[in-house]
Amino acid sequence: MLPFDIVHDIFVLSDDPASDTKLHGTPIVISHVCKRWREYALIIPALWNALRFHPAGLSNGWQDQLVFLERSQEAPLDIEIRSARRNELLGIPVMKQILQLLLPHVHRWRSLEIHLHIKPMRVLADRLRHTRAAGLERLIVEAWGERPKLSRWRCCLFGGGLPNLRYWSTPIQLLPPSSSLIHEFHKLQELHLLDHYNIRLGLDRPTPGDIINILSRCSGLEQLTLMHDDNSKSLPSTDSSNEPIHLPNLVSFRFGSSPHISTPRSSFIKICSGIRAPLVENINCPTLSNSFLPLIGNANPFPGLQKLRLHHHGWSAGERDLQFYGPGVFENAFFNLQSLSNLVFLRQKIPTCAFRALHHHCPILIHLALDGCDFITADCVKLVEARKKSSAVTSLQRLRIQDRQYNIPSPPDRSQEAIWFRANVTEFFYGSFEGGFRDA
Repeated sequence: MLPFDIVHDIFVLSDDPASDTKLHGTPIVISHVCKRWREYALIIPALWNALRFHPAGLSNGWQDQLVFLERSQEAPLDIEIRSARRNELLGIPVMKQILQLLLPHVHRWRSLEIHLHIKPMRVLADRLRHTRAAGLERLIVEAWGERPKLSRWRCCLFGGGLPNLRYWSTPIQLLPPSSSLIHEFHKLQELHLLDHYNIRLGLDRPTPGDIINILSRCSGLEQLTLMHDDNSKSLPSTDSSNEPIHLPNLVSFRFGSSPHISTPRSSFIKICSGIRAPLVENINCPTLSNSFLPLIGNANPFPGLQKLRLHHHGWSAGERDLQFYGPGVFENAFFNLQSLSNLVFLRQKIPTCAFRALHHHCPILIHLALDGCDFITADCVKLVEARKKSSAVTSLQRLRIQDRQYNIPSPPDRSQEAIWFRANVTEFFYGSFEGGFRDA
């Protein structure tokens, strides 16, 4: 027979939060195996600390939730409140009952994940407006629906403070206004701000100043996401401070938009221009607007950046192609990217002056990818030659080209150029834009 402490660890580690067996998964299964296992399960509070409120699990009232809450004793609670997408199966009356059950135990909340229609979400937000959750470490919020006929309102969750919050994911429309935010987020490590909810949520949108105010309170932030999609609109203008936001521990940054649109709103650019994050090495984003390049030249928010991807959709309204930028934009930007070793251009028209600036100011660049770009092969030849002749810069070790100029069948000079690149670059890939890559 195994010692109890080992059985305890096995039971707790075997609990799968994603399981929906009997609504709460592992604890129910374990407690029905045999008498001894049931005895063990009933005296392990950490096995019963996951409370899930789903429409499918409320058919027998609150019996399961009450049992779990009682058996969890004083263990930290992991709570999930989720309604089926695009409906209100967890309506306002049910939301009030859930809060009545949970609020007396708010001091035990460790994780809170909310996926609700906007109507019950407002009930929840109003009840939690001044609440303090000292033990909450993880907060995930998602809302949907329309409120076109109802008065507009501004969400404020946990105005009493979240001193131990470490992970926070929320639509920007559910951020608290600066006027109500008086607490710091010193322990916050991950912040994901997603602007992809229709304006008809009935929510007053925060200003860039509200977002900047939150970022300025996250001195320990390590991962940051600022994303939007084609439903989002520019944030209201503000007279926010131009003082930089210092994020000395930030190492991961996602900025831009969903794969379906690539034009970050000007307000997001403004927020980003105030960030100073010397440890960020890789900008990881589905799409990254060309607006980011002038930003790098003007503000230099990421002096340690090593990997950068610039993605452009020609059909995006208001998106400026690289060919319209003058030499000064590229000189300033690449001068501030001297640690860059990996650069990807996607669907771009790249002027010759960009290649010159890249050669002059990025001495350790070793990987260059030009995917779906126009008429860049000749400039690539000059870049490879220049870097091979100069002892002050490293030679390109990996080059990938998809030049839309060569999408016509069997161009007479492609083979000759491919042979030249293969002889002068360690790894070389050449392919048509539509057909993918192939080894030259």
